[in-house]
Amino acid sequence: MESPAVRRLLATSSRLGGPRVWDLLRGGRVKILMYHGIPGRERFEGIENHYRYNVPAAEFERHMAYLKRRCNVVGLQDFRVGRGLSSSKTNVIITFDDGYENNGTHAFPVLERYGLPAVFALPTAFVDRQEALYNDLVEYAVQHCRLPRVVVEWEGERHEHPLGNEADRLRLYNWSMRLCVTIAQERRAALIETLAAAMEVDVRPERLFAHEDYRPLSPELIGRMAASPLVEFASHSVHHYLLARLESAGRRRELVESKAGVERLTGRPCRTFCMPGGAYDPEVLELAFAAGYECVLTSDVGPAVRGARVLRRYGIFSRQDPGWFVDVVHGPVFEVLEKAREVRASVRSRLGRRATR
Repeated sequence: MESPAVRRLLATSSRLGGPRVWDLLRGGRVKILMYHGIPGRERFEGIENHYRYNVPAAEFERHMAYLKRRCNVVGLQDFRVGRGLSSSKTNVIITFDDGYENNGTHAFPVLERYGLPAVFALPTAFVDRQEALYNDLVEYAVQHCRLPRVVVEWEGERHEHPLGNEADRLRLYNWSMRLCVTIAQERRAALIETLAAAMEVDVRPERLFAHEDYRPLSPELIGRMAASPLVEFASHSVHHYLLARLESAGRRRELVESKAGVERLTGRPCRTFCMPGGAYDPEVLELAFAAGYECVLTSDVGPAVRGARVLRRYGIFSRQDPGWFVDVVHGPVFEVLEKAREVRASVRSRLGRRATR
């Protein structure tokens, strides 16, 4: 969350028309927005949606109404060929990662209502084989654990986690998630099985999918969305593995099999790969293009550059302050702060080099 000082800057910028001035100075840029789940509810319990990746449907609709009114929303393929871009407004591309059912039941009708195109990235084991996403499994297990203390034995080590309050629960959640993203990804299923057993929580898909926030898009709903000219589908891998933590053969398999799976589910060519967890290296990119993807969308932050095959995005989170969303879309506050951080880092680096001479 932003500091009080940054929140004051956002409020002042919004009140004085900073975003409009920024468009006059820097209009014509392209920003790709990255959403995840769009749940129908607005209230969450315990650690649910702690980091605000899920944007409630009502808040999402406010975002779309704003984009329709103030921005030029274009499809990813139109951007890539230079069609329909504005030279005066901020151009926006809307994307969704993870393939949640609520992307189709809550987000898609809003997009249709406003006539806004979007890209939906599908992890094929989730939508085709009903394999729950690892982050949801961890969240569900920690949220529903009723033990006073959890003891996890992993790789010969014993880890004890008291659960006396919500702060303890959040520490267990963060520890579990860090382990999931740092281990070799082929071992992640075994780790989650170990975690769930230690917490004494049933995490079978039928348990998770009783909660609508965790459900995947069905093949039937994907088919209905694929019939819309507003929708493009992308791959988000097979198992939502962090590809940089796989061996080469596993990376290639995730890229090739998910592309084929998306094409089979949608009946359309799959040209785009959205990087799971933002974790990649040069080999992952090389393998993605060799697999037939034309562009790769990452979680790196920054405007999109026409002609580039690797495109950056801006993660969109749930925020009470509408000024946050407006500034992510247009600037200037976050862009000025980022530039200031870059300058400070550059100065420190130069001073450090001088000190070692």
